[in-house]
Amino acid sequence: MFLTKPMAIRIFLIFSSFLLLYIFFQIPREVSSFEIIEHIGSKKPYPILSEREDEVESPDGYHLIQVHLISRHGARNPITSDVFRFDALQWLFANCSRVGEETKWIKSWKNPFTEFTAGLLSHNGEHELYLMGKRASTRYRKFWGNFTYHSNFVDFKSSAVSRSGQSGSAFALGLFEGHGSLGKASLQPVYIRTEPKGLDQELAMKHACPLWLTTVAKSKKLELEKSRYLDEKISPIARRITEKLGITPPLEPIHVDYINRACVFEVSFFRNTSTWCSLLTKDEILTLEYLTDMEHYYTYSYGNSLNSKMACKLINNLIETVDEALEGGSQVKSVLKFGHAETIYFLMTALGLYEDDHDLKADSPSDQIASRKFRTSEISPFAANVYFEIYQYSLKEKLKPRSEGLLKGITTTNTNTTTTTTTTTTTTTTTTTTTTTTTTTTTNTTTTSKNHLVDPLIRLLFNEIPIIIPGCETLYCPWSRFKHLMQPVIGCDFQEICRVSSKSRHLKPKFKIAGGVKIILDESNSEM
Repeated sequence: MFLTKPMAIRIFLIFSSFLLLYIFFQIPREVSSFEIIEHIGSKKPYPILSEREDEVESPDGYHLIQVHLISRHGARNPITSDVFRFDALQWLFANCSRVGEETKWIKSWKNPFTEFTAGLLSHNGEHELYLMGKRASTRYRKFWGNFTYHSNFVDFKSSAVSRSGQSGSAFALGLFEGHGSLGKASLQPVYIRTEPKGLDQELAMKHACPLWLTTVAKSKKLELEKSRYLDEKISPIARRITEKLGITPPLEPIHVDYINRACVFEVSFFRNTSTWCSLLTKDEILTLEYLTDMEHYYTYSYGNSLNSKMACKLINNLIETVDEALEGGSQVKSVLKFGHAETIYFLMTALGLYEDDHDLKADSPSDQIASRKFRTSEISPFAANVYFEIYQYSLKEKLKPRSEGLLKGITTTNTNTTTTTTTTTTTTTTTTTTTTTTTTTTTNTTTTSKNHLVDPLIRLLFNEIPIIIPGCETLYCPWSRFKHLMQPVIGCDFQEICRVSSKSRHLKPKFKIAGGVKIILDESNSEM
């Protein structure tokens, strides 16, 4: 059959139509693959929502003797200054001359957040910590099964802020549900200790550090970088939105930050991208994400050397608690602490995690920005957490059948140890200033006369994912190696570190009036 010219034209038109439809639907699919919720910084919901976790398997010959947790609180309501910013948006967008079908929501939008609930833990936040507790109960099932709850066995602590204390309570409900004595669900009440704000050097350390409050919180370096970034990167966004919607008076760069904050909470709380988020393009959202990362980098992390010392009391107490248990002088099985985003940042910085080989700057090359390790969305979402697992050698555990490979690459030597290995026997000699102890073992088992491991092991989980501690070679790091890495903060004097010199002075918070509303520009309390 031969095609006539009209038939050929018809077939061509049909084929062209299908091709255009395919291209048309492919473009939105690529755009929709960009998930805004993955780029909303420290207001990102916690990504793991399961109730169960595979049970942890101890390395060959070891058993888990302690579990330490440092967690941020769960999802919270916007703090008061953000509520004021959202109120200001209603005034700023009151005079829009070009509101179309896609932006008509502007005329009817009302701030869903109030001062009354500002900063309080949300229902989502309660759920995040409850599920984290449920996962901890299954991940460490055998560990928890060895004892019943007692405040002398399990030490709960939170900052003196309600959302942190509630987060600890929610975690405890999930952790011990079914193992307590109250009600049909067999709930277990727990004791959570706190220290007053201003005295808490572990979980709310910035408020206990006058030097941090007078220098880092008011960092001139951050102000300079932020000012440059607002002028170079954020000003064009303000102009574009102003022109698109015909806004009078025109938006200032700082107002784009208000829009982004509103977008972040609309997504975090309601999974809604059709209001403030719709005013921003994908590239603009990434630009604003970097602004947030830059602020946190200088305020809580590697952007200031003082930040590397802020978790020194937290780390010292961890080391002291573990050493007491290893020496048999403590009954503490677990220490569970609940603080804030900066608690996680300060600890992460002291450990050397997610450190780039360059500062985050306003004029950083685009390839450095795109490949940076420091991303608040990944480091400190709501309910961000750090687990430390402590393992000790046990002859009884060695005699039990175990899966192979967990100890691959692990060494039990430290900086003062010499090890010689043959095909059948390993001899380890450890020397101190007072005694010399020689220990011999067969088939790679190193024990002392007390049947203890020459060097216990520590493993780190960051947001429930095992990662290698910087400076260690494997996931299971020798305890002596970890202590050697933490030497710069061991025995620190927090009060001396935070002492303000006579030249330092306290600065008052800055304010700005927008539409008759006082906007707090002081961000030192933004994560508390």
